[in-house]
Parts: sequence; C-alpha cells; structure tokens
Amino acid sequence: MFGYFPYSEYEPVGQGSSVQDGLGEGWRAGRFVSNHLVFNLKSPIFRNAEVRRAIAHALDKKLIVSKSAAGLGRVAIAHTPMGLPWSNPNAPQYNYDPTKAQSILNGAGYPAGPNGIRFRARLIWNNSDSEHAKAAEVIAQLLKAVRIEVQLIPMDPGSGWRRRSSSGISI
Repeated sequence: MFGYFPYSEYEPVGQGSSVQDGLGEGWRAGRFVSNHLVFNLKSPIFRNAEVRRAIAHALDKKLIVSKSAAGLGRVAIAHTPMGLPWSNPNAPQYNYDPTKAQSILNGAGYPAGPNGIRFRARLIWNNSDSEHAKAAEVIAQLLKAVRIEVQLIPMDPGSGWRRRSSSGISI
C-alpha cells in the first residue's frame, strides 16, 4: 500500500484484516512519515536560531504525538526517521521545558510586551488530514503558554506549499 493511511484508522481496521496485512509489520512500529515544523528563515524572528531553539523547548512533543497520532506515533529525535541508515542518533535533543523556552526568548530579545505577547506567528497546516489539525491546535496552545500568539491557517496541500515561503511556521 502506498500513500497516506490515517493513524486513526489503524485500530478500527482490525487485526488480521487484509488492509493491515498489506501494511506489513511496520504499521505499528511506526510509519516512515514525519510531521515537522518548517520555519520561514526569511522572517527576522525565525532567522534567529535562539528563537527556533526556544520553540523546540516550548513544544511537548509527546503530547503532540499522543493527541495527533492516535497513540501510534513516536517522538523523533531528528528530522530523518530513526532506523534509516542515514539517521543521526546523536542529533541534539530539545526537552520540553517552557521555563527554559521563555528564558531563551527573553535573552533573544523577545520579552513579552505590554499585551503579554512576545510576537505573533502564522502556522499553516495541511487540512487534508485530521492529524495535522490536532497537531496544529496543540502547537498553538503550547506556544501560547510561552506568550507566542499563533494564527492557525488551514490550507490544502497545493496552496500550502505555495504559501509556506511567506508564512511564519508550517506543519
């Protein structure tokens, strides 16, 4: 089977079904599909590596996976899925630490303003699947906790790819 098969459908399909059999053993171990954030490096805010590092600490990746992948996903330690020959098991780790994220943002020159907001960003997400919708909502909530206001922009995949160059963040 090639292409997208939503996490939410794995369990309802049932053990031993022809669909699950066609997915092979890898269906429960984890698809080689990764959902990740892409930052617009043309933006002065996201060009700052400290801001990107702070956001990495602001995101509870386990929560995002549990809410968006029906309990079947797992947190990646790098962009390339583990298990592939070129994956990097020594990639830097950014543990969930919202206090550290806020400290980094303050040091990077983005303290909360009088309105309590550090800055605003747009998050474009692929509206063709419910997993991206759930992930986008959780990401927005987690970033709000560190005083980054996120506008969610759902888009179809084709339009989303065209808009990514002008957005703040996309998933």
